[in-house]
Amino acid sequence: MQDNKRIIDEYHNADFEKRLYFFLSYRELRDEFLEIDQSDTSVGFSAHDFRDAPKIISFLGCGIWPR
Repeated sequence: MQDNKRIIDEYHNADFEKRLYFFLSYRELRDEFLEIDQSDTSVGFSAHDFRDAPKIISFLGCGIWPR
């Protein structure tokens, strides 16, 4: 059980490649891994301010919105 906690802590701090390795290697911990991924994603999306999206897209040359 202590080993599982260590693995979950490592997963939480890992980059994408290492997370993929853990996900494929530790089938019994996949539910915990998915919870971590979902909580990380929700925080990341809520932290962005999308009001500047037209400026960013225009800067990138997509030209979807008029200037």
